[in-house]
Parts: sequence; structure tokens; C-alpha cells
Amino acid sequence: NPEFDAASHVRYEGVEMQRLAVGGITSVLAVPSAGLVRGQSALVNVMAPPDEEDVSRVAGYRRGTVVIASPVAQHVSFGGRAGGPGYPAALLGSIAFVRQAFYDARWQKDARAWAEKHKDQARPEFEPALDALAPALDRKLPVAFEAGELREILRALAMAKEFNLDPIVTGGVEADEAAADLKAANAKVVLTLSAAN
Repeated sequence: NPEFDAASHVRYEGVEMQRLAVGGITSVLAVPSAGLVRGQSALVNVMAPPDEEDVSRVAGYRRGTVVIASPVAQHVSFGGRAGGPGYPAALLGSIAFVRQAFYDARWQKDARAWAEKHKDQARPEFEPALDALAPALDRKLPVAFEAGELREILRALAMAKEFNLDPIVTGGVEADEAAADLKAANAKVVLTLSAAN
């Protein structure tokens, strides 16, 4: 789901957001929760400002007061099938699937450039999901790889090098063991304190 935009789907009302605000957390990174290529995250305020009194307004646009930045990054998880059955069922298949998505996006990006120069030729059909990966291939949008263990971090860095991506490692519990590799790749690390990682 590389085209999934968290800013368009973020829920800023509800008990969960109120708990975060009470705990002193003012902003969170909203990340799509499922898939291998999950989509684009957004930085959001946990609470919207209070409504202004306005008798003449039918409905106010609230999302713009909550979303701080979007997109922040394209998110990739090699184990991101949300725990359910389906393709690919093995890690090797997940890696191959993500690599193929970036190869296909690169091909489509080149095909679009060719089609713009050759308007007299038949245009190929383009896939919007692959267009969503083009900013990552152009290094205009970083790619956040969910990777905690050393082997996962090295796998993410290898993929980032293969496609010339701007990598962010999220999780990173064994990032200290890959410090030299992370520095060489100029990768950012977001350390997760969650017990799940």
C-alpha cells in the first residue's frame, strides 16, 4: 500500500489520543499499520485545538489543524502482513516482494519519462501505487525500515543502497552493533522502547 496516506486517515478524536495528551505527549507519528510497503506516515498533534464559536459555519475543517507534516516517510516492514494468512508467507518472499515493488516503481518512473518525450506513441498503463514510490527513489522522501535486530538492519541498509534510498531504521534495538554500517549509509535511527521489538 505505498499510496496509503496516513494524513488522510488519521483519527485525532478518541480515548487513545486523550490518554497521550494527558501523559504529556503532544505529537505522534501516524504510521500505516499493515502491509509490507505500508504507505506514507504523517506527524500529527494528538489533540485538535478547541472549536471557535462561529454560528454561520456549517462544519469546520479540522484535519488541517492536526496534521503537522505529511508525508514524513514511506514505511517498509518485511514482516508486515498484519499476522494473517496470505502471500508472501515466508521472509524470503517478503524481501523479494519489496525489492520487486521498487524495481517496478523504477521502471514505471522511466516509462513515464519516456511517454512524456514520445507523446505520439501509445501510453502504457500506469499503477498509482508504484507512483507513490517515486519520491523515495528520487530521495525526496526517506524510507523507514522496521528493523530491530542486526541482520534486519543490515538487510534494510543493503536494500537502501541497492535503490539509492534515504534510509531510516525504526526499532533499532541492535543498532549499536551496526554503528559503522549505519554511519556509512548516513542512516537515521529511531530507537523503539516498545517491548514488542
